[in-house]
Amino acid sequence: IELDVPLNREMAILRPSVLTGLLKAVLANQSKSQYNSCFFEVAHQFQHQNGKIVEESVAAGIRGQNNSGKHWSGPCRLVDVFDAKADVQNTLEFLGINGYQIEAVAPDYYHPGRSGAFKQGPRILAYFGEVHPSVMAELGVKGPAVGFELFMDRLPAVSAKPKGPLTLSPYQAVTRDFGFIVPADLKADALIKTIQKIDKALIQDIQIFDVYQGKKLEAGKKSIAVEVKLQAPDRTLSEKELEQFSADVIEAVRKNCQGVLRLHYEGEFS
Repeated sequence: IELDVPLNREMAILRPSVLTGLLKAVLANQSKSQYNSCFFEVAHQFQHQNGKIVEESVAAGIRGQNNSGKHWSGPCRLVDVFDAKADVQNTLEFLGINGYQIEAVAPDYYHPGRSGAFKQGPRILAYFGEVHPSVMAELGVKGPAVGFELFMDRLPAVSAKPKGPLTLSPYQAVTRDFGFIVPADLKADALIKTIQKIDKALIQDIQIFDVYQGKKLEAGKKSIAVEVKLQAPDRTLSEKELEQFSADVIEAVRKNCQGVLRLHYEGEFS
């Protein structure tokens, strides 16, 4: 659907799917080496149906590449159709909507055999699935990517209670990895809580991505590696702030967990 007087060439056509913009956001993240993207948007899309222009309100979401970050229990898992299916199911459950059927039908910009639709009788509530490889290639997005489109105007009456607004920082998040040698009886939760106390405003997430206990370490010791995600609500973090944070983490773990940074460990582990 073309506009007679567009603002520019890139905005000359009304979008037939909200997913297009979300995929471009994934691409923008990938250009900055941020690969595990999750985005959502509630907006309008436009299509020709039975000779008429139909405008619909859509809640859409996209997940790119890995389902999660590094974790000690195993390698990262790539996103798949079941992640997108779960996103729709969780949203419908939150809205108090049930009594739907799931069928293996979806538009051709989804991967055949890895997509489907949530339906109530003949009415389609949502599409979900893996984005077709040809679409990914056309946009230059590294895959896989999975998404969904939930059609707001087609939903039955909902019973959900509204929550407060979601507040997100516009500033770049930064991650720092730490590997510590700690007593073998130290619980990982104690290590996480020690780090969390350093700066609750900056720390957005802490993930354990490696645990080792074996013959490369002396008896009574184990290695725990964590990834800490930092993000300020009002500024980009400076290198000086990050260096100070790292020093505070090392000192807090030394004092409260009897742990030493792996690089400073004088045992056999390397």
